[in-house]
Amino acid sequence: MTQTQTKTKPARSACFDAVRMAMAGKLEAKDIEEIIDLARAAALRRKSQSALDNADDMVMKDMDDVARDMATAATLERRNTLLNIQAREGILARIAEYDDPGKGMAALLAGERGKMGLSVDARSKALRSNYVGGLLADLEAARVLPKLGQRDKEFNRLIARELWEIRPDKTGKPGITGSRDAQEIARVIHKWQGAALARQNRAGAAIREMPGYIVRQRHDMVKIRKAGMARWMADTLPRLDAQRTFGDADPAKYLESAYEALASGIHLRHRGAEGIDALTAFRGPGNLARRLSEQRVLHFKSADDWYDYHLQYGSRDLMESAINGLQYAASNTALMETFGTNPRAMFDLVLKRLQAQHRGDPKKTKGLKGTLRAQTLDWYFMELDGATRIPQALTMARIGQSLRALQSVSKMGSAVLSAVADVPVMAAAAKLHGASHLRGYATALRDLVRYRGNEEGRRIAELIGVGYDGFVGDVIARFDSVDGLPGFTSRAMHTFFKLNLLGPWTDAHKTGMGMMFSRQLAQVANDGFSTLPKGLRRELGHYKIGPDEWDLVRSVPMQRANGLDYLVPEQARRVSDADLRTYRDNLKLTGNPKARLPEPDTPADARSLARLRDDLETRFQAYLVESVDAAVPTPGARERAFMHMGTQSGTLAGDAIRFMMQFKAFPITMISKILPRVGRAGGWRENTTGLLHLIPMMTVFGYLGLTAQDISRGKTPRDPSMPATWGAAFTKGGGAGLYGDFLFANYGYGRGIMSRVHGPSSGTLDDLSRIYGAIRRADDAAPLAFRTLVSNLPGNNLFYTKAALDYLLVYRMQELLNPGYLRRMERRTRSRHHRYILRPSEAIR
Repeated sequence: MTQTQTKTKPARSACFDAVRMAMAGKLEAKDIEEIIDLARAAALRRKSQSALDNADDMVMKDMDDVARDMATAATLERRNTLLNIQAREGILARIAEYDDPGKGMAALLAGERGKMGLSVDARSKALRSNYVGGLLADLEAARVLPKLGQRDKEFNRLIARELWEIRPDKTGKPGITGSRDAQEIARVIHKWQGAALARQNRAGAAIREMPGYIVRQRHDMVKIRKAGMARWMADTLPRLDAQRTFGDADPAKYLESAYEALASGIHLRHRGAEGIDALTAFRGPGNLARRLSEQRVLHFKSADDWYDYHLQYGSRDLMESAINGLQYAASNTALMETFGTNPRAMFDLVLKRLQAQHRGDPKKTKGLKGTLRAQTLDWYFMELDGATRIPQALTMARIGQSLRALQSVSKMGSAVLSAVADVPVMAAAAKLHGASHLRGYATALRDLVRYRGNEEGRRIAELIGVGYDGFVGDVIARFDSVDGLPGFTSRAMHTFFKLNLLGPWTDAHKTGMGMMFSRQLAQVANDGFSTLPKGLRRELGHYKIGPDEWDLVRSVPMQRANGLDYLVPEQARRVSDADLRTYRDNLKLTGNPKARLPEPDTPADARSLARLRDDLETRFQAYLVESVDAAVPTPGARERAFMHMGTQSGTLAGDAIRFMMQFKAFPITMISKILPRVGRAGGWRENTTGLLHLIPMMTVFGYLGLTAQDISRGKTPRDPSMPATWGAAFTKGGGAGLYGDFLFANYGYGRGIMSRVHGPSSGTLDDLSRIYGAIRRADDAAPLAFRTLVSNLPGNNLFYTKAALDYLLVYRMQELLNPGYLRRMERRTRSRHHRYILRPSEAIR
């Protein structure tokens, strides 16, 4: 035996013993041998680059790291096993509340129809509102929010440099840029990233704060695929810290694997503990044996290298990436808090268990397997984990998104005039929560003047987590399917919904309704739960807020703004430890599974109290945010599932469904969320009264919307004595939801019911077909071609410019191309019982 062989054997034995002791016998001998072999191979590859001249010394060094990681992994494995048991029991207990287990699972995922409730979707929205609202509130308090609105690339670079210097070991140099604003923005972003990180860890992740973390990199799969693997690798490699990124792996193979993952879009899905941002993820026991070859983390050399990559292959705007990262963390946490550390696996496991449990009862299994209703459960989950937002064939997805965006910016210029029908819905929401219809109308009308109020009022709204849709570009979700592809199209849509005033309208009313609900809670904070208004108790109960939860939150001082008190979810953070311990003991007595978990990682008491605060805050946040989304109709996971049907863009089925569902989000939300909510609120008398208020008033406001739209187009109001007028108003107001589109719609010249079914793009396609046919027949295609061009011109029907555009250009061109067209148009208008204020045929003379 050689000297090297003699030395290697005891060194290997020492490695073996180190791992075995660290794992306390939890690994078999063959697993330990495999890890040693991998570590030794890596050490030999590094030998020429290391100051150590002995591979065995390198192995021992690696094994020290492995042993430490495995000790941590063993603790995490025990914790996550308990968390998953807790999650499973919590899911089964929640579903057991329903006679129909399929209905129970649907309620757990996306809320109960007409009631909503504390679903995964509600938790996700609550956490997003908490993180993003808190971020914006702190930025506004620091008076730096306007600076971010300028979207200055070089200023964003300064923010990136400041974030780079915020290091867990305190070795960074905050203030290095000399910009107070950049330093303050970095501090606030880091604060909320830390809050999201801590919450994910409490839910089952194991994320370490690492130096050099800026924000979650929003890798743009469109740009990455367009560049191709070779160019992406050539651009990325010089910017990376080779030792931290590659370790002992082959850089080419490492980056090839990273490219495939990023180009596939898998990083966009919410996958629980598996989907944590790779930059900070702890490598658990399942990955330890392969960690040297399978980690795909990109560590950059400097903040500038990170930012240059961000500009080239990210979303360009740093604040957009920061908000996206917080939203991703929120959705991931909501899934983990309900379904454990591997949400999809738990979802499938529970479904199979329920199917087996109810195998002999067809009534209960029809909602779990083999039916359309059972299929919708999968659709709900795909909406929640982000699967439907990952495009397949990227070129097809981008073309489809662009065509739908073109329809939006050319057809929705007067959408804010249609949105006046929101006002009766707000009044109905106020009534449901124990206030009066009159208070709802007063709030809605006041918001038109107040917009989002002053700084104190905006802070309350941001603490609630409402009223910032326009800032983050979420307004389009109220009316259309959202594909989620970043880029010019998304930015153009964001700008358009500011120009058509729908963004300000939505933000103003969500702010007003959120503050109204929050103020109402503060006004009754001195009352016990049993003495609250009946409607308010019912709505709070949907979010698991009962007497104990109510007493906890009202025990701390309210938030005060403009001389008024408001109850905000953040108050749960200020509940005393003693009160929380009493609450926890009461939960144990009732057998609540949330109270039984010991916490091995930290002192059990502190960890348990932190999780209770999380849950309490989320319940109140979900109540407020979901109530606002029902008052200003906004689709949730249930509605989006119907609009996507489990498909992805970039597929024939996926894009066909998205074209068909374009502009149908509002009527679908009315059918799925608003009408059932009002019609099933309480007893038959309350339900009937609610519907008898809502539908007629939406029709009245629909008439007001029609009138405003007609005036913006230079026409007189329609004759209110004609039944056809009220049929149109009924449709415009949305009182009949989607059905009204087909029953009372005026399809217009050359349009039929199929145009409504297939979406607006089918009408444009039909026009192009007719133009082609006219050209083939040698007919004059110019009039139809011009009309098609104008109707698809971005911004052509902005309500405050349409009349001027028509009288100055469009009418003249139409008459020139098609003599007599204007008089025929005027006759059609008179047949609908209204006329032009200034006749176009006279105006162009």
